[in-house]
Amino acid sequence: MSASKNAEGDQACFYWIWPNMMINVYPGDGNVNTIQVIPVDAETSLGIYRDYSLNEKTTIEKEDYFKFVDQVRQEDFELVEKLQKGLNSQVFTNGIFSPTEHAAVYFHELIDKALHD
Repeated sequence: MSASKNAEGDQACFYWIWPNMMINVYPGDGNVNTIQVIPVDAETSLGIYRDYSLNEKTTIEKEDYFKFVDQVRQEDFELVEKLQKGLNSQVFTNGIFSPTEHAAVYFHELIDKALHD
């Protein structure tokens, strides 16, 4: 699990559940979403995004949250597509994780263990 604080000091928490589920919990009422990643082939994955709320009433806060989540998703799509393209280039030899990407490193360690056990 990792957490990050926003300007107001509230925390967002991100959970990875082996092997392909992410749960994101943002500050506010009902600001929870899941991302399930399903491999399609060696270079393609399907992301299934779900948003959850405690009630059906739409508030300005929820609308702002949905806009924020959609913006992040679009940025992630572009980033991942560029990353995949770079992985297929002839100059790529090895990736280096940021020291702050503890969850990503842990997830890759789980994959390595699953492949070699």
